Formats: sequence, C-alpha cells, structure tokens
Amino acid sequence: MITNRETAKLVSDTLQRIRDDLREIHHSVEAGCQPQEFAAYNKALSRILHHFDADILEPIYRAHPDLSAQAK
Repeated sequence: MITNRETAKLVSDTLQRIRDDLREIHHSVEAGCQPQEFAAYNKALSRILHHFDADILEPIYRAHPDLSAQAK
C-alpha cells in the first residue's frame, strides 16, 4: 500500500491518535445519547475502525512490520 516508510509511519501514528481520541470520548458519547443513537454511532464507528485496520493499517504493517510493534 504505502511503500515509503516515513509516510507509512505518519499514517499509522495519525490513525492511532484518532483511535485514542475516540476511546477517550466513548463514555461521553454514550452518556449524551439515547441508547438507540449510541447503538447506531457504535455500529458506524465499528465499520470505520474495521476499514482503518483491514484496508490501511494491515497493509502498512505487512510492508513495515516494525511500525506494528511501535503502534502497540
């Protein structure tokens, strides 16, 4: 996918920061929504995170395995 290591690291780091931000607001979103709204939000977010992993991060980590260890 992304062969340039610096670019791959930038993408990996950015997506990991987004994940961290989403984790931080998770309980606030749940507390501020009706249950059915939160369920819809959670379902949509799960789809997005799956695509982050399957379509972006996994190919990056196959090409740059050292970045995978740094992301954890």
